[in-house]
Amino acid sequence: MSNLTVDDQDLLARIEKKPELRSVFFRKISAPKWFDVLVEKGYFNPENIPSPTEADEKGYVRIPVWEALEYLVRLSPKLVQENDKNRIGKIIEILVDSTEYAEKKEISNYQVWWRFAEILSAFPSDLIPNEISKSVRYWLSDIYDSSVVSSSLSKDILNTALEGKSSNSRNLAISLIDVFFDFEIKITKQKSGDRKEANLLLDKHYALKIVKKNGREFGRVLGREVIDLLSNKLSNLVFELENGKWSHVWQPAIEDHDQNKYHNDAENILVFAVREALLGISSVNIEETKRIVRELIGSKIDILHRIAIHLATFCDEIAAGFRSDILVGKYFNSHFRHEVWMFLKKRYPEFEPSQKKQVLAIIDGLKQFDEDGKQLVGPSAYEQACWVAAIQEYGKAERELYDRLTEVAQSQPEHPDFTNYFTMRWGGRPSPFSVTQLGAMEVEELIKSLSDYTQEKGWDKPGIEGLTKVLIEVFKLAPLKYWQHFDSLFELDFAYVHSVLKAYSEMWNDKTSLPWADIWPSIINSITNMVSKAEFWSENKAKQREDFVANRHWVVSCIAELLESGAKSDDHAFPEEVHDDVFALLIKLLDEQESPEFGENDDPVSIAINSPRGRCIEAFVNLTLRECRLRDSKTNGDHKTVWERFEPHYNKELNKAGSYEFSTLMGQYLPNFLYMSRDWTIKNLPVLFSEEDEKKWACAIEGYAYVNAVYSDVYEFLERSGMLLKVLDSGKFDGRIEDKIIQNIVINFITIWPNGAEQHTLIKVLERKHSEEIRHIVHFISGLRKSENSKLPDIVRMLWSKIIDELDTTTEEGRLVASDLCKWTSFFSSVENADEELIAFVIPFSDVNFNSYSVLENLARISVRQPLQAGKLWLQMLTNSAADYPEEAIREIFRNMHASGKDSQRLADEIADSYLKKRVLRPLEIWQDYRES
Repeated sequence: MSNLTVDDQDLLARIEKKPELRSVFFRKISAPKWFDVLVEKGYFNPENIPSPTEADEKGYVRIPVWEALEYLVRLSPKLVQENDKNRIGKIIEILVDSTEYAEKKEISNYQVWWRFAEILSAFPSDLIPNEISKSVRYWLSDIYDSSVVSSSLSKDILNTALEGKSSNSRNLAISLIDVFFDFEIKITKQKSGDRKEANLLLDKHYALKIVKKNGREFGRVLGREVIDLLSNKLSNLVFELENGKWSHVWQPAIEDHDQNKYHNDAENILVFAVREALLGISSVNIEETKRIVRELIGSKIDILHRIAIHLATFCDEIAAGFRSDILVGKYFNSHFRHEVWMFLKKRYPEFEPSQKKQVLAIIDGLKQFDEDGKQLVGPSAYEQACWVAAIQEYGKAERELYDRLTEVAQSQPEHPDFTNYFTMRWGGRPSPFSVTQLGAMEVEELIKSLSDYTQEKGWDKPGIEGLTKVLIEVFKLAPLKYWQHFDSLFELDFAYVHSVLKAYSEMWNDKTSLPWADIWPSIINSITNMVSKAEFWSENKAKQREDFVANRHWVVSCIAELLESGAKSDDHAFPEEVHDDVFALLIKLLDEQESPEFGENDDPVSIAINSPRGRCIEAFVNLTLRECRLRDSKTNGDHKTVWERFEPHYNKELNKAGSYEFSTLMGQYLPNFLYMSRDWTIKNLPVLFSEEDEKKWACAIEGYAYVNAVYSDVYEFLERSGMLLKVLDSGKFDGRIEDKIIQNIVINFITIWPNGAEQHTLIKVLERKHSEEIRHIVHFISGLRKSENSKLPDIVRMLWSKIIDELDTTTEEGRLVASDLCKWTSFFSSVENADEELIAFVIPFSDVNFNSYSVLENLARISVRQPLQAGKLWLQMLTNSAADYPEEAIREIFRNMHASGKDSQRLADEIADSYLKKRVLRPLEIWQDYRES
């Protein structure tokens, strides 16, 4: 107490009597003089650690703070500055004793452990005993939360230990790494078997940050000891998770790569840590690195082999000594594909002739066989081409071999260094099996497991929804494993059939390099067999299912999506040999699949493009287009014979009662129908837009609203039949449809200008005096300013005059139209008298719809040539506005008016005064700057 003043002692006595004052007290003090007396009075005794208490809400707890620790948090940096080792040692004893007490009493309080971590992180590593790691382990094992503790521990303490020069610092670093990267296995009981998941003791986010920041320092500073530590943890982890043989699934590449979809799982972080530590030690001790690589290659864990091969690929001193170890047949498979492929790609030119010969012999032995043991020529060539792709640039023989293989495979591998590119998607009910578990099964075993599986009850339990998502990735992981079994796979539940179709559809759309010339006939044949069975079309198969999984409608949609993508692009299309089969398959689907319901308030386009039958129509259209383009390329643009084949089916769809999806899609695809057969399309416009069936007519209009260009034949028919104004008058379409019709009218008006302008439908629209229609015309034409159409200024003048002749600015609607017309000032870089009158009429209303900003920009442009006229219009604008942005535009106008002479300067004075009267000072200040200059 001798260091405390009388006032200090009085304050201490008060907090002893009134505990409610302690919180403020411990947050205010920070001087070392308080430490010993607070220790003496027992404020840091372990018994003071507060335990969690029940919260008001059932099932939740409150985690209280230990108020005295706030003082230690602020005291610790001061003790370091003063080199007060004695008190630092006492504080560390408090942390250790308190943790031991909490562990004995099973007290959980992450708030306390967080402050402990903050305190510990302030001390030099030389003064922290490595036994502290036992306490750290307990802090990180808190049952409620470890993230805040992880956050504190990840900031400085390990970094400081790695920078320390003493053996104590080194030992502390090792012990902390041992704790941080240790793991716990969580086992979840499921019907399909136990599900295992690993978590690092240090929160994965902060563990990853540490490896990124310090991973190479691990190897440089701590050497072999830390690599042994981390590689043993990685080995134990993959053994516990039973996924050692599937490392290429959860870690496709050892280096940082966008195919590494899992970054934060414990095993991935440990791979990253081992890799970085190895790279670190290789920079300071290459001989030790060689010994470590030798041991990794000799291990029983695939991922350690892959890390070793990765290091041999990118480290010159390692590469040569390990060629014979890597160039063996056991590594030329999907499990080691990426690392061995990269090794060949980078190191092949350095190989001895005998080693190159050995590589080619291994590749030649890579064969694919069917169930009867017969070699599959295309898939075998494709598999071999993937490997030869790594070396094909290094010699004539290698290049010729690659060309031969890709010719046989009819495909060039796009990503030959990976078994497959794939993207993971999660959500909904979890899967009872992992990708690794399913991928390890033989096809027959997989089919049986799927057939036998029944899901547990409960929305949070594993189920078919999660299983179907995982299945997609399984098929994408090894597509060549499954494609010969489509018939068997398509006999499964529709939920799994949908996964097969989805997986191969995604791979096709991603342009995954596969022997598609073999896959397409197989999948089309299997689909045809499936949809030819009466059971497929039973009513029961179309019912909506309890979970978010596929029924028959989903499957038909996915089939159509796959076929559409196969015909959509000439650069990426299914073989022409399958066209007849696709044609027959689509006709079958169109004949059998029922049309969707179209309600009065539904969006026809959304229903059409998302309905199974609508998707089939789109696929059929794209097949027609594909065949037309192919025939054009052979006959100099004559595809009449193609159309004759397809025409009867389009006639059937067009005249089918209730086929609202076809009317919608034909309206949307009108440009394509004009290409396929202009005569047929023009002839059938009255049928498509027939008013006998009002709903069918509305669907065609809705579809047509998505056509981005104006085709004269179609427009003239719609205008001549009065349908354009009918759409605007009907009241059954949303604003987007009406806007699209108006845009068509405007574009046609600009096209024919000035011929027949006065009788044009656009003039009739203006005469209707519907403010929303007029505002859309103004807005749409404003967007055409950059089109460089020389007609536009004259068109704008004519329309502007027509609009304001009938404009009533005493109404809110009229003022909004006037404000929007201000946008048309952008069409003029100079103004004539008539132009000034048009602008002057609307410019006072610029602020009504927030158009004053653009008006000032346009006036600034006009002021370059006509500063006085720009000033007059500006003053007119200020009758109802005080707009003072954009500042650069205001400066530009004032600058040009100042340079123009006294008349403009006097007008500028009036403008500045007008702002002053409205108590807006900035424009006045800008003008005064010019006056004074």
